[in-house]
Formats: sequence, C-alpha cells, structure tokens
Amino acid sequence: MKRWQFTTTLAISLICLVLGVSIVCLSATNSAMQYRLQMQQSQLNNGLLGQRGQQITSAIVQEMVNVSARSSQIRATLIKYGYNVPASAADRENDSDTSTRKTPATKSATTPEERTTP
Repeated sequence: MKRWQFTTTLAISLICLVLGVSIVCLSATNSAMQYRLQMQQSQLNNGLLGQRGQQITSAIVQEMVNVSARSSQIRATLIKYGYNVPASAADRENDSDTSTRKTPATKSATTPEERTTP
C-alpha cells in the first residue's frame, strides 16, 4: 500500500468516525428535546385545554343545540358530527310554557371512524 493510499484511507476513516459520533450526540439531544416538548404539550393540554376547555366545549354544544330549534342547518351539522339532538330541545325553544332547564346534547360516536356520514 502506498503512502497516499494509506493517508486517504485514514482521513476517510476519521471523517466516518467523527460523523458517527456527531450522529449519536445529535440523537441524544433530539431525544431530550422531544421529551421536553411532550411535557410542555401535556401541561398545555392539562392546563389550558383540560377541564376548562371541556366546560367551554360542552357549553358551546349546548348553545348550538338550543339554536338548532330555529336552524335546521345547525341541527344537521350537529347530527353530521355525531351529536344526538333531542327533539324535545327543539320543541322546548318553541314552547314558552316549559321550564328553562336545558337538556344536554349527547355524543353518539366518539371517533370519526365510528361516525357515518349521510
């Protein structure tokens, strides 16, 4: 083996070694960063979107159920996305002699795969 061949092979080997070590270091850094981001996302979901978000969502759906008494498009949209709108909720909005207690909308399907669109 000539001297220039040995030097070239040694240089390529050192470059491969440096690249291999840098890949391992970057992988460890990326894993740590991914863990931190998952923890932040979990905190956001639990804090901002947790119980308060569920309360807001249920209140919005309840208002949509109440408005669906006057709008067939909203009623159709609620049904399309898996909410069962009780007929009594629509009738109660039109009937002024009934109590003011609201009937909550119920979710019939929990995932998009379980829902069937007309």
